Amino acid sequence: MQLEIWNLTFQYSDYPVLEEISFQVGSGRLVGLVGPNGSGKSTLLQLISRSLAPTKGQVLLDGTPIEKINRKELARMLSVVS
Repeated sequence: MQLEIWNLTFQYSDYPVLEEISFQVGSGRLVGLVGPNGSGKSTLLQLISRSLAPTKGQVLLDGTPIEKINRKELARMLSVVS
């Protein structure tokens, strides 16, 4: 399974948290997010798991936008450990 993040941007009200983040993670890869408090790590995980909707950009699983994947199917495909 391929996870793709393209130009992901998110803000809480007028406070920008993530700005134009892009990366890809291939099947079988292990990724860790490291950074100081308030840098957007938890927000990024919430965007990937569809708990939040991006202000701009896309999250794709195997080329399909996650908002088009049924929530039950998404839960079978993706797990997030914060």
